[in-house]
Amino acid sequence: MIFSKSLQFFVLILVVLTFGFPTSSLAAVQNSQSEYSDSKSSSELIKREKVARAVDGDTLILASGERIRLIGVDTPETVHPNKPVEYFGKQASAFTKREIEGRDVILKYDVQRKDKYGRTLAYVYRVDDGFFLNEEIIKQGYGHAYTKFPFKYMDQFRNAESEARTNQSGLWADEEL
Repeated sequence: MIFSKSLQFFVLILVVLTFGFPTSSLAAVQNSQSEYSDSKSSSELIKREKVARAVDGDTLILASGERIRLIGVDTPETVHPNKPVEYFGKQASAFTKREIEGRDVILKYDVQRKDKYGRTLAYVYRVDDGFFLNEEIIKQGYGHAYTKFPFKYMDQFRNAESEARTNQSGLWADEEL
């Protein structure tokens, strides 16, 4: 029996998701697929890649050269051409580098695929353990929920930021409650 390339890719993704993610992460990825129209195939919503490097706390470059901007996350600037390095920016960049550089990841897309700078917008999960980079950056206080545009995990990210503030994590370590 001969399978089309898109069917082979879909089967590969299912195998990766089944054996590469903890059950809770797998369920989150599978459940989120149902929110997209049937006109989009699974291969358009999820793909596996290797991260070449972290540009800063919320931007990555893949081994393919594609530039990824994390959905729903804003970290302090460290490489902006017109802005100085912002408070806690170096720590946020170091966190992202430590957690994701050189690792295989699953990219999951939301409704909008590109930002105004041409970067691909994505949720990023480590293949080996399902670590959800976007949320962890916020939870650990390396950035805040970027809510200018609606996205799937907006409430979850807002709650993560609130928790980080309450726990005085990262950016909010010295903040008065």
